[in-house]
Amino acid sequence: MFNGVSVNIKEVTMYEGFDSKVLCYRELVRGWVRERELLGEVQPYTARKAAQKASLFETAFGDDDVRLIESHQVVDALIDLARNGGHKRKGLSSTTLRAAHLAGAQAFAWAIAKGLAERNPFEGVRRPRDERRQVRFLLPAQASLLVAKATDQTRLGHSSAEVTMSIYAHAIPQSDSMAAALDSELFG
Repeated sequence: MFNGVSVNIKEVTMYEGFDSKVLCYRELVRGWVRERELLGEVQPYTARKAAQKASLFETAFGDDDVRLIESHQVVDALIDLARNGGHKRKGLSSTTLRAAHLAGAQAFAWAIAKGLAERNPFEGVRRPRDERRQVRFLLPAQASLLVAKATDQTRLGHSSAEVTMSIYAHAIPQSDSMAAALDSELFG
């Protein structure tokens, strides 16, 4: 019994003392995920998502011996996934690539701890940059100044100009110089 869950110790430790001459990446990922699930390290859903991300590298080196996988193969796989990955073959997002890199690195770290691998080829490869554009919102004071400069027709995403004006009515009497300052600060 581990954390209130009945665990088959033989199944958890099946990779310890692994006697086969070849442990491929695909088997490594399956063993890593199985142990995480059985020991309750993470929720089953989280383990499956990590396995899904780590499995993205299977097209590049899924059947390769983990001892022979090199950092340049990880780089090549990331480039290929960025260009041609996904079900539509249009490339994967930088967020997905970062998650895949992390999962692959964690699977190898597990293998090293179990004595199944000697080095982690993901360690020599930087995680892809997060290319998401950050959405910036106006602060209420900035929106107020913007309304002060705008015409009465401005809605700022509200259902009607009346709603917008009732929220930002206090900004109408403010001077044009404040609106100009905001304009130059925001767009300037």
